[in-house]
Amino acid sequence: MSRSIRDTESELGVSLFTRHGHGVTLTRMGQVFVQHATAIQSEIRHIFEAIEQEKGEATGQISVAMSTAATIALMPTMLRTFQAEYPKIVLKFAESLLFAPIEPQILSGEIDFYVGPVHDFPVKSPLLIEKLFDNRFDLIGRKGHPLANAKTLHEMKDARWIRPLFADHRKNPEFDAMFARPELPLPEIAVHMHSCASRHP
Repeated sequence: MSRSIRDTESELGVSLFTRHGHGVTLTRMGQVFVQHATAIQSEIRHIFEAIEQEKGEATGQISVAMSTAATIALMPTMLRTFQAEYPKIVLKFAESLLFAPIEPQILSGEIDFYVGPVHDFPVKSPLLIEKLFDNRFDLIGRKGHPLANAKTLHEMKDARWIRPLFADHRKNPEFDAMFARPELPLPEIAVHMHSCASRHP
């Protein structure tokens, strides 16, 4: 393996790894190499799967990343429908509240597509985006909370809020728009959470 790596480095004329006493780490060139090598591996897998499908055998795997909300809203129905129609295709799921952390895996082919909010979708991304539905914000509080009977945002403007983590902790167009319409100041965000499994003490 070490000889193969050195032969590859010699052929490319660059170092793919930085070698030190505790092991090795990828150089910038090494990261580029791995990204493209992973994409090639994924493409080869897709070629074999496409051939199997042409032979009338729908086999292989599909890797999907989904936000927590998308998983809750879509997974039960989607899974039943997909497995009924394609019983021999393996589905692999990963949870990612944001798009940015999994974009490299989509570009490399490790993940086939992402379903979730796209507030952080890069303008110059080579990927395609298709709108499936609009998000709706629901306000949730504990039973017996002093603001449990509040009917307007104005009544809750001084509360300390728990909010899903967006790409930018300070901004989210949809969330901010709720307060812009009645011309209220943005509320104090006490907690940014990654998952709906989070709990507030």
